[in-house]
Amino acid sequence: MSQASLDADFASLERMVVEYTLDNPGSLDSLVAHPSSSSSSTSGPVSIASTSSVSSSVSSVPTPPPTETELIETLKAQIKQGNIQTIMQQHEQNLHHPILTLVNGQMLRNLLIQIQKLKVDGSVAMHGIDKILKSQELVFGFVAASPAFVVLWYAGGIVRGLIRGSGNGLRGMLGLGGIRESKVEVLKSLNCVERLIDLRLIAISESKASGNITDGVDGGVVEISKDYHTEGLLYLELMNLKKLGLLILPLNLRSNWISDLNDLNCFDYRLKKLTLNRLWNTYGYYFR
Repeated sequence: MSQASLDADFASLERMVVEYTLDNPGSLDSLVAHPSSSSSSTSGPVSIASTSSVSSSVSSVPTPPPTETELIETLKAQIKQGNIQTIMQQHEQNLHHPILTLVNGQMLRNLLIQIQKLKVDGSVAMHGIDKILKSQELVFGFVAASPAFVVLWYAGGIVRGLIRGSGNGLRGMLGLGGIRESKVEVLKSLNCVERLIDLRLIAISESKASGNITDGVDGGVVEISKDYHTEGLLYLELMNLKKLGLLILPLNLRSNWISDLNDLNCFDYRLKKLTLNRLWNTYGYYFR
């Protein structure tokens, strides 16, 4: 609601009330101004004798009635204060003869003026609300922009995850599997696998040094006894690596990842050691 629109509605109401009052001279009777208290005050000290003489002379002079222009100015002042008492008094008089005033249009004009008054009151209320909203515009703008900041933060995380080649930025940002936590788990599993392989290779070397086992005698091959406990732990770590690797690695490397993990599932620990080194060299970038 602009100030120009409010001024136009108020000016229209003022013209409607003035014209209606002029068309009904009886409405001007309630606007006859009484003498103001300021007119009876004096500007300086006056003697008692002079006061009595002046009062006797003033009482003999009748007060002139207000002119029509003065009455209209008084009416406009009342309208500016939201007072349309003259219209309401005329409306009460119209109710004494509703059919007659409805036929001659007086009641309709009166009702239309009251409707215009309601419109002006609504415009004033809306203008006040507009002022409040404009004064709090910065606060409302910040509140409205807050969801956008949250969306941008999530979108930035998704883009960063895709740029890094994780292939799972959306899942990580939505809490379906944190990429950073998954990378830490992969490093732990690879470290555990390397530790198990190293311990098993040391055990085999010590057995060979003590002469308990040999790689081959007279063309024959002596099988190295299996450590089922170590094999079970390795199998669990391989399953964990397979699951986590599929979450972190790009799509074009996932099949190679599974193939290299299958090489770790063999019984030759020397091959397992070489395969583990190949895993570090090939995929270590994605796990750091």
